[in-house]
Amino acid sequence: MNPQDRYWYSIKKIADTEEYFVLKSDDDFHSNDSEILIWPEGEFAELYGLENNLAGSIEAIELDSLIRFYIKKMTMNHESFEVFATPSERGCIQKSDKFALDINSELKEWYG
Repeated sequence: MNPQDRYWYSIKKIADTEEYFVLKSDDDFHSNDSEILIWPEGEFAELYGLENNLAGSIEAIELDSLIRFYIKKMTMNHESFEVFATPSERGCIQKSDKFALDINSELKEWYG
């Protein structure tokens, strides 16, 4: 899959399971440049961490926490997500407000 296809797969998966995964170091989330890395499944985050020699743990974060806390803070700081990076290819980079709109749109399709 290309980065855009992985992004839309992630939006659907995250809306369905209501959680996403990050690689967490001792004090912060791993990122590429300034984009926070997120994945729709823990196994993908684990593979990325192993292939890129990133120390830390995989943490599942509930979608509700993302919507209530992280998006607001990230939007104020003009931060972005890098969604579903692979060991060989960068993920799709989205501003936090666009990511939130896409998630909310998918949730409306699921729950009305």
